[in-house]
Amino acid sequence: MPEAAAYYLLVVSDREALGWILDSQRAAFPPSRRKTPSHLNINDRLVIYTTRGCFRNPTRDRGRLVAQARVRSSEAVLDSPIQFGERSFVRGCDLEIASLAPLDSGPVLADLVTRLQTFPTSWATHIRRTLVPLNDHDFTVLTDAIAAVAAPRGSAIQPYLDRARPPIAKAN
Repeated sequence: MPEAAAYYLLVVSDREALGWILDSQRAAFPPSRRKTPSHLNINDRLVIYTTRGCFRNPTRDRGRLVAQARVRSSEAVLDSPIQFGERSFVRGCDLEIASLAPLDSGPVLADLVTRLQTFPTSWATHIRRTLVPLNDHDFTVLTDAIAAVAAPRGSAIQPYLDRARPPIAKAN
């Protein structure tokens, strides 16, 4: 008998990594001494969350829910690690992302925290890891909030990809 799907908040704090996740429909994870995401199973569900600093402007940006995804492959060691900035990501899995909140219109997580059970105290400290387990109730609250604004992935992705690109250096 197959296991029931587990639910997670996938915390993304880098615009280039977010662009890669949304474009390739894959997730990658860093090596860690703490519990790694090797427990992800096919059909587990993720809510993709971008931190305030993801787009490198925490005074302008808010921490937002941007998409929900289904895990499509077992999490495994990548043939070649993925690099974003100075961080190396060595494990990964395939995702299915059907819909996406238009850029800057995803629900703000801070506005939903009082309705959630996952973060009994100091919610910001709980999202300092790549995967945060969610219970059924919290997954439903978050996915309902995203569904209220989501558009098909293909029609909403380009602004994310444009913002994910590093700025072009100006020649002197």
